[in-house]
Amino acid sequence: MVILHSTAVIFFVEPLIPSILDFINPLDKIRAKRLHYPIEVFIDRKKYYVELTVYNTFALFLAMQVHITFDTFILQLTQHLCALFVIVQYRINAATKASVDHNNENKNDNDSTTYKMITQAIILHKTTFSYHELLDDSYKIGLICLLILNMTVITVVAVCVPIFMLNENVTMVLRTIALYIVALVHLWFYMELSQKVCDSSLQVQNTAFHSDWYHTSPKVKQCLQIMMWRSLRPCTLTAGKWIAFNRENFAKLVKTSISYAAMIHSVNEVKS
Repeated sequence: MVILHSTAVIFFVEPLIPSILDFINPLDKIRAKRLHYPIEVFIDRKKYYVELTVYNTFALFLAMQVHITFDTFILQLTQHLCALFVIVQYRINAATKASVDHNNENKNDNDSTTYKMITQAIILHKTTFSYHELLDDSYKIGLICLLILNMTVITVVAVCVPIFMLNENVTMVLRTIALYIVALVHLWFYMELSQKVCDSSLQVQNTAFHSDWYHTSPKVKQCLQIMMWRSLRPCTLTAGKWIAFNRENFAKLVKTSISYAAMIHSVNEVKS
């Protein structure tokens, strides 16, 4: 989000530089003014330059806030999901540790208490997986759109930057590079969130394996084994059940985007 705001500042301020320079260091001729992005209007651009600039700034700010709201909300939901997995791990350790701490004189009561605690951990583990399914189903369309948008931006920018460099258009080179960085970091942000969820879900299996399960009753051991089996399938965020978001797929997607850009450059060179 910091990078998104920083890039937005570049897009907001950069078109205003000619006006600022006219105020600081005026020339005999007024510097050419332009808007943040091309728009089709049926009014005089020079006469209503200030109004159009305010309109463009507001539109960019509103679009940016939509992205930030979406990102912040899914960040909170995934953090809550990871916290649930941590609570499951805590309950597993507490249940197995309780079996060790109690005296052998109360073995039956001890087994009953341990079994009750591990049952609560299993119920929470099942609820956590249900919460993950609900989260993934709720955001599958949004994540597909996000993936397509970021992949398109990365590919198009990789194609446009060399063209702008050949034309010695430094301004557009800087703007497109800033846009490329935002798209790349934005995609990495979601991949990293999903990777954290995946690691948290797999950690339940390691916690059960490294706990004091050998001091528990056979019934509790069987419950732990069931939890370990269920944890073999990691939880991840997916784009419509199509692509899992993780670090490995992030590298593959970026590589694919650069390959598409290289292919388009090759086609353009052959045509020229």
